[in-house]
Amino acid sequence: MKKTLLLVFKLAVTVGLLAYLFSRIELGSVATIVVGASWGWIVAGLILYLAIQGLSAWRWLWLARVLKLSGTWSAFVRYYYIGMFFNLFLPTGVGGDVWRCYYLARPAADWPRAIMSVLADRGVGFVTMCVIATTALFIFGGVDVPSWMGMALGGAVAGVIILVMTGLAARGPLASIRASAPLMFEIVSRPRVLLFVALLSVLLQTLVIVVNMFNGWALHVEIPLTFYFILIPLIAVATMIPISLNGLGVREGAFVFFLAQVGVPEAQALSMALAWLIVLIASSVVGGGVWLLTPGPRLPQASAAEARVVS
Repeated sequence: MKKTLLLVFKLAVTVGLLAYLFSRIELGSVATIVVGASWGWIVAGLILYLAIQGLSAWRWLWLARVLKLSGTWSAFVRYYYIGMFFNLFLPTGVGGDVWRCYYLARPAADWPRAIMSVLADRGVGFVTMCVIATTALFIFGGVDVPSWMGMALGGAVAGVIILVMTGLAARGPLASIRASAPLMFEIVSRPRVLLFVALLSVLLQTLVIVVNMFNGWALHVEIPLTFYFILIPLIAVATMIPISLNGLGVREGAFVFFLAQVGVPEAQALSMALAWLIVLIASSVVGGGVWLLTPGPRLPQASAAEARVVS
């Protein structure tokens, strides 16, 4: 019942946000901008984004190996693509993470470590986005954005830290964090790996920003390149707020809101959001193809032997 109510709530938020945007932005202007786009840049961005998933899988592989989970880089790449497909096409933004855990955990029969590897991968990406945006806010002068943005980013990172620290001493629902503490410490106790993963994550997020730069050039959005290092991580963090179906509506609203802070017209900002959505959908469709071509994970050896005995 709770899941149904949550789904209805997210659907209502998604429809409400999209209806609000479409009611105040002339869709004819958006269509004109999209049709007149330099599509070569969008295609280049799509190709780059597909390549980025290989680096993302490499980051996840390093974290998984710290947790003593095995697998080849090519397997992790396939799992990452499958996760992209389900993240976009399931009615929850973490559906792809569940599938990634499924493919990684089933052969080893070790769900806690698989889940921790995915959470660590997600967490590193989230913190990196916050750090890039916050750093850019302080380094690049002349950026006319509200001062509360930097405070919000700092609060988001602090909130994650407080949640983890509270969970380590909590009972009840947060006790699962305490139960996973030994796995967290396995990762934290490898500073060299953490440093490498952090640097790799910075590279990954920078390349995602470059993809959006390509989209901006395709749509003739005239803003300084430095603005992308502030705006794109801010939009990504806003999209991670779980109040709509897979970020739909929130993502488009964030583009319109944040790009308005640097003088981009709403129709052009919404066009840029649609270009990014096109890249996400196209890459997710590729992920769907990978899923169809990827066999299900094999059962652990012990389980297979037991199954033969039972039969």
